[in-house]
This record gives sequence, C-alpha cells and structure tokens, in this order.
Amino acid sequence: PVELPTSNDFSALVQVPSSSWDQFDYTTDGTLYATGSLFGQRAMIRGTQSGDGGYSVTPFTATALEATSTSAVFIGGSANNVATISRSAIGGNSWSGLNVSSTMASVEGIRMYDAQNGLAIGNPVAGKFGIAKTTNGGGAWPTATGAPLSNGSERINRGAVYFRGDAVWFGTSSGRVISSLNRGTSWSQGSIGASGSVIVSVAFKDSSNGIVLYRTGIANDAPYRIASTSNGGANWKQGAANLALGISPVRVDAGDDHHLLIGSNGEVFGSDNNGTDWQPVLSQDAGVVLTAKAMTLDRPSIFVAGENVSLLQYRYSGPNGSKLPEFTTSQVGFGTMEPGQSRNRTATIRNLGSSDVLVSKYEIVHDGTTPAPSFTITATPKSTIPAGSSVSVPMRCMASDTGLYTGRLRVTSDGNPSVIELPLFAQVSPATSVQEDMA
Repeated sequence: PVELPTSNDFSALVQVPSSSWDQFDYTTDGTLYATGSLFGQRAMIRGTQSGDGGYSVTPFTATALEATSTSAVFIGGSANNVATISRSAIGGNSWSGLNVSSTMASVEGIRMYDAQNGLAIGNPVAGKFGIAKTTNGGGAWPTATGAPLSNGSERINRGAVYFRGDAVWFGTSSGRVISSLNRGTSWSQGSIGASGSVIVSVAFKDSSNGIVLYRTGIANDAPYRIASTSNGGANWKQGAANLALGISPVRVDAGDDHHLLIGSNGEVFGSDNNGTDWQPVLSQDAGVVLTAKAMTLDRPSIFVAGENVSLLQYRYSGPNGSKLPEFTTSQVGFGTMEPGQSRNRTATIRNLGSSDVLVSKYEIVHDGTTPAPSFTITATPKSTIPAGSSVSVPMRCMASDTGLYTGRLRVTSDGNPSVIELPLFAQVSPATSVQEDMA
C-alpha cells in the first residue's frame, strides 16, 4: 500500500452499522447530506460543522441529491413508480414532491444555480432526454425546450451526470456524451467512439478538459476504460487498453487542475494529463465505496460514501504539470564586513507551477577574484520544492582579504528554466580604528 503523505488527512465522518450511502452532497455553509439506507430503511443523514443534524426518512429512494444549505435540500427519484423531485426547507424533516414523469422517466441529476434557478436531468420520455428547469426555487419543474434526442433505448446510467459551474455533461449507455455550457439552454454532443461501450461516470476539471469512465460492454465483467477530451466533449480519445491500477473503479471526479479516479474500496488516484497516467493519492481501505464528491475546502478534498462517509483532504502534484522555480529576490547582499568576520543570509526559492520541482544540485559559484570558499551553503536544502510552496537556502559569507566579493547561488532542477542563479555580494574593507587625540 502507498502511505499517505503527511500533508494528507483522512477522517471517517459517519460510521453506522447496517447503513449504505449512495448519494452525497456538501453545502457551502458546511452541511453534509447523504441518502441511502439505514437498517434496511430509506434514510438521509445530515450533519453540520457545529455538530447538529441527525437521521430522517426520505419519501422514496433518492437517485439524485442536491443540497444548498443546512435547511434546503432536493432529491429526485421514483415515488410509486412516478419520477418525482422533492424538496425540503427544513433539512429533510418534511418534503413536498412534484411529478416530473411527463419530462423524464427517472431523475439522474439536479443542480440549483442559486436560490431560484435550477436544472434537472433525467432519462428519456418520448425520444427526448429529460431536461427540466425551475425558476422559483423548485416550486415547479417545467420541461425545458431544446432537449437532446435519445437513440432508441439509450439511457443515462446512475452517476453519469456531472455539473461544473454553468456547464453539465452526461454520458449514455451508447457511448455518447451530451453537454451544455449554459445551464441547459443549448446542447452539444460527442461520442467516445468505442462500439458497445457504456459510460459509467463523467468528470471535467474545466470547460474543456474532461474524462469518462466507461465499460467496454454490458457484461458484469466488462473491462473499465478511460476516454478523454480537450475540447469540451466534442471529440474523445480512448485511453490505455487496461487501467492496470489494481482497483475496481467506481467513478471519476475532478479537482481544480487534475482528475480523480475512485475505487470501490476507497482507493483514490490522480491524473494531471487527462487520465493518461495515474498516481496514487490514497490506498487506505475506506470500506465499500459507492460514490464520491471532490471539492476544494481549505485545500483539495474528496468525500467518499458507501458503508461509511469519509473525507480525504489531500495534496496532489502530478508529474506532468508546470514546474516554475524562481528566487523571491533579485540579489542577496551581505553588507560591509571586515576581514575575519562572517555573516549569514537566507535565499528563498518558490515554485509557481502545478507540479513539484526536483532539485538535483545547489552550488555556489565565485566570480572574478573573489576567494573561495567565501560564500557557502551552511545546510543542505530540501531537494523537492512543492507546487505552490518554497524552500529556503541558508548561506554564509566569510571575509578574509579586503575587496568586493561577488558570486552566484546556482540551482539546477527539472524545472523551467532548469538553471536559476541569484547574485551574491559583500564589501570587505580594512578594519578601522579610532585614535585618541592626546594634545
């Protein structure tokens, strides 16, 4: 197993016997919601940062969950075999439901853009995918115009709807990815180009770069694959023939500059090149995992839910991102010194890129007639400069002969540029004395 770096924190938030949670959300005011089953009964759990919350019964099995605050929450599902969207204004303790079966056969995704405006996505009715909008906080969900057409028995698999900002993508059982960048006003489509494929999960790290997790067929043992796009889903590239990560994938998700692949036992892998290569983020067993949700709290985070609800706060720096080392100052001066004196200074190197910089060599170069070793590095600096972080280099100047001392701190790394230099200087002057006037 891969050990968690010290900058990662893994916490089990909900551990209840005989429970299973397959829908999850977390609000901007810090409220956790999950729906599923508890002791074989439909249930919702709600928890706040202050410790409030508890369990409640949902009116039906939720297939979509959207929470907006500690009090406001929406679920979609089937009430008595009728596609329904229900809302609660008191944290799930009472519900009001709306029949949306004329628009969609099942509810697969809900997103509230603000207190009034929202979008719901569902499976087809009468040859059109279910697209409904609300403009009154969920009081009504009329059918939206311009819904994309479905092909025969084409469906959206559970978990294959992904929202990011004003954009939404959903994958289908026929290998299509259908998308809107403007809250469902207009729609585009692309195909991953794999015959017989079934899309399981979709994730985009921005409006252009996305991946899908798909299976090569409908059989229970059909292999999992990744396909990627760099133009918003218009064109797709199939990935490696075998993920070869030793996990059973559940879904994909995305941070601000990377994608995530989540396994059925809570394994998490990250990719900074649209799913071509994957690096482990977490291999700790988190129990059976059914769903996950990535977001940025005070740092990149991912909630995983299944038999437990857990939170991983992590640091990810893939090998394919930018590596941009630079000094934080243009030069380091040691001031005016006398022979025999020494003086310490510190230089700082920061990494403005998205991937770690690996330093192969720190060295001092003396210029001109400066006696060596006048400038020295007094302690070995760290060889890795994390993305968005910095490393300090302690130095000393030891004065011997008089004159102007000049040199450079040179750092060689795998960054861009590969070599950076920082000018060093000191003025060494003769010792001065003051004689008493005896006149």
